[in-house]
Amino acid sequence: MFQVKCHLFLSNVVDVSNTTNKACETRRFSLDCERETHLYSTLIYKIKTFFGSSIKPDHVIKTYWKDEHDDLVCFSTDEETENAFYMSLPPENDDDLSNCFIIFVTAFKPSDIVDFDFTIKCYLFPKDVEISTNNISTVIETRTFQIKSNRQNLYNQLIKSIRSAEFSRINKEANDGQTFKTYWQDKDNDLIRFSTDQETEYAFKFHKNILLETPSSIPPVFKLFISKI
Repeated sequence: MFQVKCHLFLSNVVDVSNTTNKACETRRFSLDCERETHLYSTLIYKIKTFFGSSIKPDHVIKTYWKDEHDDLVCFSTDEETENAFYMSLPPENDDDLSNCFIIFVTAFKPSDIVDFDFTIKCYLFPKDVEISTNNISTVIETRTFQIKSNRQNLYNQLIKSIRSAEFSRINKEANDGQTFKTYWQDKDNDLIRFSTDQETEYAFKFHKNILLETPSSIPPVFKLFISKI
């Protein structure tokens, strides 16, 4: 029988290194690892039961434990749960109420998941000019904005961000009938047109990989080239 201390965070991020980032609620309960055949699902059931209305039916739940290096390790299977329990406490301390297995739980709506988070520099070209890096002098407006988005309706999220970027020549109203030609710049400096969620995700993933490979403390921006149709 293990004692479990569970810290709940109502967000999709756990940052225990930040002392100001406190769990919204903490609960303690027991769990019998040896008798449970579906250990992880039983743990999730107990978490939902003990935290009650704090966790909503549509919440995504993720669980973490802290290893010997003080790193947060995500776990989501029976095997990972069992390993986490037994690596945290030696068997002889199972019934010692002063010892407990500490876990960190995030509960959040699927819409709160952020897959892409970076800066976009957007160049607006006149309608009658070919969109090209060679014609950059013809750009009529440039805006820089931050995008935080998930994979759902990704292209529409981008278009909404463009409309909200304070372009003087773009109507912010979503039903104004304006549509755009949108291009991104690949590693060969070629402009690639895109207009679907799948193409947008590919472009964003490409940029995300650049961020991971960039040694500079100032990451490159995602350059977006657009014109109204």
